[in-house]
Amino acid sequence: MRLEVQIPRQDVEPVRAIAALLRDADQALVEHARRDLLELTQGRARVTSLKDLLAAAPFDGVEFERPRDLGRKIDLP
Repeated sequence: MRLEVQIPRQDVEPVRAIAALLRDADQALVEHARRDLLELTQGRARVTSLKDLLAAAPFDGVEFERPRDLGRKIDLP
């Protein structure tokens, strides 16, 4: 199969190397590379809205509540 992609110039060699690796006859190496590539890319689905971005964010353990700060008291003349 042939695939054509448009990428930045600095990414040409790494993408060629990945394509060569996937064409390799060593099936164990190909399966390992495929698994690693899928792991890298699966969590990076395109986010179409701020709501989707917030829903996908890892907020576990993040504290969103904070005490209200009413400022400091000052005496006005």
